[in-house]
Amino acid sequence: MRVIPPVIITDEKFLSSTVPEVASAAYNGATTYALGAKSSVAGALGLITEYESLQAANTGHAPASSPLWWKKLGDTYQVFSMGATYALGERVIDPVAHLVYESLVDGNVGNVLTAAVEPPKWLLDGPTNKWAMFDLKSNIPTIAPGSHTFTIAPGERCNSILLHGMVANMLEIVGTTSLGVVIYSYSEDLNEREVFDANDYCFKPFSTKPTVIRFDIPPYSDARFTITLSVTTGNVELVHWIIGTNVYAGPAQYNAKCSGDNYSTVDRKFDGNINKMIPRRNVPTNNLTIDIDRSKCRMLRKLIEILNGTVAVFSGVDDDSDGYFDPLLIVGFITHYEFDLENPVKALLMLNTESI
Repeated sequence: MRVIPPVIITDEKFLSSTVPEVASAAYNGATTYALGAKSSVAGALGLITEYESLQAANTGHAPASSPLWWKKLGDTYQVFSMGATYALGERVIDPVAHLVYESLVDGNVGNVLTAAVEPPKWLLDGPTNKWAMFDLKSNIPTIAPGSHTFTIAPGERCNSILLHGMVANMLEIVGTTSLGVVIYSYSEDLNEREVFDANDYCFKPFSTKPTVIRFDIPPYSDARFTITLSVTTGNVELVHWIIGTNVYAGPAQYNAKCSGDNYSTVDRKFDGNINKMIPRRNVPTNNLTIDIDRSKCRMLRKLIEILNGTVAVFSGVDDDSDGYFDPLLIVGFITHYEFDLENPVKALLMLNTESI
């Protein structure tokens, strides 16, 4: 079982992304755009769609209806302004904190986003689309049409990367030093099909692999990693991107338990029939027993203290193609632990974890 305490990604470490946060200037039909130039188109309730010019001398081609001239990069929202008036339901972003807020009232002007007033004027809606994949307290994905490329410089030695909650057909990871020397390269076709019989082989549709974990990252202190996800059609999604240095605790025993709590609600009529059902997510929990060397007890106690109330990656199986990998992977936190020290040489660590 390996644990990855995540490196917290800050503005200084997030070098670039094709997903927009602060929108470019609004599209002007009279402007001539160069190859690679960006413009934006405003929608309803603060939504803004960012586009990139695919050709030089691009004039008079409306981005939303000219796919040969413009590539959609993604959606964002207008930047909050104290002097602007916002309607009920209109959304804005705080580009410094990388957060989205929704207006709770009509005629909302001059109200600070974080002000504690009654009744409240703004509702925190979550991270911006660009930063959602780094938010370890939510399961909101970063979404991009077609492809998503971003570059991270963790600023410290790391040997592990997790991509979790992916919707993509191809993945590419390239690691370089600050001087541009390639130190790591990995690519994977994420299309998969679980075939159990002849009928599956002939007729079962393909799906895509949702999680990739790599424990073979060279630990350079000045490394930077460029990740590219792409789809053949539709949107790329990525719920969590985590980098860090894994700690190997020991092998997990085969009596591991994977369970979960369902947060859907059901309202029944007087006769027992269902009146209303609201589907909500399952929250997985894992129960692992880990064989550990006596010499590791102190180190693991310290690690558990460091991770108190902190989200980390807990992987019961190293190989992400193993059938037990997904059930034994938790991006979450420790809820209970117990050391069994009965054996004079080997100890047992019972570890309970819960997904965020």
